[in-house]
Amino acid sequence: MMDWQEIWNWLRDQQNREIVTFIGGGLVVVLGGIWAVYTHFFPRPSPPSGDADQRNNATAPALPPNSDLPALPPPDPAALRAVYLRLRASEWRTIPLDVLDERSADPAARRLTLEQVYVALNVTTPRPKTLYLQGVENHEQPPLGAVEALCCAKRRRMVLLGQPGSGKSTLGRYLCLTLAEALSEPDAANLAERLPGWNGPVLLPVFVPLRQLAAGLSATDLGSASQIEAFIRQQMDARDALRGFGEPLLKELEIQGGLVIFDGLDEVTGAQRARVKQALQEFADLYPRCRVLVTCRVHSYRQDSAWQLNWAAEHTLADFDQNQIERFIEAWYHALAVLNPGSPVDYAGKARTLKTALAPNDPRGLRDLAGTPLLLTVMVIVHAYKELPDSRVGVYRECVDILLLRWQGAREGEARRPPLLNALLPHGGTASKVNQGLREIAFEAHRDGEQDQQGGGRALVSDVIIGGVMCRELGPQGAEIFLDYCRHTNGLLLVDQIVAREAAEPAIRYVFPHLSFEEYLAALYLLQKPDGGLGEVVKLAGDPAWWEVARFYGEHQCHDEYSANRYLAKTLLAELCPDRAPRDRNDGDWRRVWLAGALLPGWRRSVPTDAREPALENRIAGDVVALVETPAALRQDAPARAAIGRVLAALGDPRPGVGLGSDDLPDVLWVRIPGTRAVRASGRFPGFTGLRLGNGAKPDSEASEDENWPADAAPLEVVDFELAAYPVTVAQFRPFVEQDGYREERYWSANGWWWRERENQSEPWLWNDPNWTVPNQPVIGVSWYEAEAYCHWLNEQLRQPLGTFRLPTEAEWEWAARGPEGRRYPWGDEWEAWRCNGAESGLDRTSAVGCFPGDAADWWRVMTGGDSRLHDLSGNVWEWASSVYNKDYSESNQSVIDANSGGSRVLRGGSWANVPGWLRSAARYWNDPRGWDGNAGFRLARTL
Repeated sequence: MMDWQEIWNWLRDQQNREIVTFIGGGLVVVLGGIWAVYTHFFPRPSPPSGDADQRNNATAPALPPNSDLPALPPPDPAALRAVYLRLRASEWRTIPLDVLDERSADPAARRLTLEQVYVALNVTTPRPKTLYLQGVENHEQPPLGAVEALCCAKRRRMVLLGQPGSGKSTLGRYLCLTLAEALSEPDAANLAERLPGWNGPVLLPVFVPLRQLAAGLSATDLGSASQIEAFIRQQMDARDALRGFGEPLLKELEIQGGLVIFDGLDEVTGAQRARVKQALQEFADLYPRCRVLVTCRVHSYRQDSAWQLNWAAEHTLADFDQNQIERFIEAWYHALAVLNPGSPVDYAGKARTLKTALAPNDPRGLRDLAGTPLLLTVMVIVHAYKELPDSRVGVYRECVDILLLRWQGAREGEARRPPLLNALLPHGGTASKVNQGLREIAFEAHRDGEQDQQGGGRALVSDVIIGGVMCRELGPQGAEIFLDYCRHTNGLLLVDQIVAREAAEPAIRYVFPHLSFEEYLAALYLLQKPDGGLGEVVKLAGDPAWWEVARFYGEHQCHDEYSANRYLAKTLLAELCPDRAPRDRNDGDWRRVWLAGALLPGWRRSVPTDAREPALENRIAGDVVALVETPAALRQDAPARAAIGRVLAALGDPRPGVGLGSDDLPDVLWVRIPGTRAVRASGRFPGFTGLRLGNGAKPDSEASEDENWPADAAPLEVVDFELAAYPVTVAQFRPFVEQDGYREERYWSANGWWWRERENQSEPWLWNDPNWTVPNQPVIGVSWYEAEAYCHWLNEQLRQPLGTFRLPTEAEWEWAARGPEGRRYPWGDEWEAWRCNGAESGLDRTSAVGCFPGDAADWWRVMTGGDSRLHDLSGNVWEWASSVYNKDYSESNQSVIDANSGGSRVLRGGSWANVPGWLRSAARYWNDPRGWDGNAGFRLARTL
């Protein structure tokens, strides 16, 4: 057996040390334990009294002359580095789910890890041209990723801002975890896949919680890099297995560089902010090879320029988009399926149903909530163990219960706090009292609070208001405990701003995790009023700021499983939609009609058939239609109009020309368009001499090169024809899909069938995506060949000669949109954004047909009278024409349906994604007949 001296002599050999390093840091931990035993029997004497330097420099006495245990050599930096990477990766990998899910607290449970569920975050900054992806159109460039932003940051330093729960700390931990694993196992780690956008070498990661750093700073010292260095050394020495690694770590940061993440600048309060700012700036200057990232909440950083870092790179985290939401859901449930292979839970089914629930058109309106990673995690957990409640109020009740019952700390490097309710129990605090206080706080904040414009409209709540309300509910000690949890943990109230005040404690302002939580809790406060709050809610429903509060209130009354009140619900619906003519209504009245329509489907589901009120239901549905068809109603609120269109879809849109008839075939509303000869014969347009397209009708400074009408071309003649009032809707296209329209060759041209067979096409693009398949919205993702086949199918179904139902020619389409006056837009020559669904509407998707009636073309009414109009000629979707595209318009009046002609096809009208220049009635676009897009549909024409 080797004695101690032989062991140390063996370890002095470089090759032997490399063997130890290769085996791992475990031996270092074992030797550390041996050293602990040794020091137990041979303790170092207490240091002599004196100043700090004397104490720090005190040395242990020499070993007894005959001792077999010589002093240990300095620890091997390489071995310590391996231990550091392994230990820290284990910490960064852990998701503190027991904060939200008590099942995760079971030590025997298999737990999710960060890399299993992490979804890359984006920032709101537009992608710089230097990072444009090759082969991608400028307007289709993907969002700028947070990692990309860090890697292109000037001087390798960046400030990352975000709202509470937006994923700032999680991003930092994931970066550190990924780099630690790549350094530990360089052959196994796929850095490009796990960290898209990272460039340069793999760096040593360091994570510094700034609240802990600030707590150790002297109140008299100036901030300096040496304070951060001392903190890092202390972090290392706090772990026996890492003792002594602080200096080698700092040396590597200096020589080779590293990634240093300073997390939570918003948690630094008072005068410490200036010291921390100075220390951060000095540290970044002293370690120029390092990439340095500082995270902070948005308002906390921007409220005072005096303590903002002088760094050029400053970015704000974006909310999850739909793609990120779905990837997060898929990753989460896939990981659960892997961890629980024998579970009876259908995790794939869970993922599908949750994605459907979080679609933008879901009546529960949960999509906006899901944009915040913290709140999406809450919903995933709720849905993992039971179905997400069918009602919106049920979902919010579950989320509030989780955040309240599991309200506890999970900060990096800190001991876990007990749940808030446990801490309040000795002081008489209960869930009921906390809930009651939160409801009152939410109502007061929504009524009187200063709005947090950059936080999604949430009200800023002062600590004075919270303390006063909670003091009544919980007593002074309980209120102080509550405020302490608000300051230091994530729950239902989060610190948003810390405002310094002279000669006084800083003022703290809080926000709810999302505006909808504030609205939900305010609605509960109204519900508990002695009279049920009905009269106040009806009044508030006309105010845009209170509409969602009124909606939560109404959902509780109409169909909540715990608190529904059938009598009050019926009274509420009747008061929101009284029996009077729509023409007397202002915007406030129209918002009440909208709310009644939004509540009606839930009322129908919850009330027995024999207790229904047909007259009331018909009045509400009729008034919602009147709202959609009234151009002046809510005309400056495009999102509201789009939402009303979805409400009408949920009610069963009864408008002619939008859905199906009694025969379950498309019900098309036709508008007769007089031809050119009829217009000349009418004498109503004396300036009209013949149909010339593009600039030939009226010069336009925005016209493209392909809008120049040839000087030597004769005017076109268009005969009378009919055009559908709306583009073909999802509801009208569905029978073609479900009745094997894609499987019957007789509906397809030879070229079209060849394409369908090759692509194995059986439905439009995104046909199973509920975001794009609302029944009364235009069908999208159809190629020209699919539109052609649909026309043939419809002729057969309605027993019409081939060619009766068809696509309009390009000349017919422009003639209908511009008329003999050559209007620039269907409504006239001046651009007005409220009239149509274009890019300026901000919807970023299709809307119900005709819900922007201000864009209607109706120039022929001076000839024919009547009220026929064409809707959505400008915006919503591009529309296929039957003509082959030529720059000189040479085939603009010719249809190539049934001709198997080659060449690109014309699209007209612009879409939801286009700026005004593309929404002009003369604007032209083209695509291959095999092509499809998320902004292209079609409209039917009929030969007379």
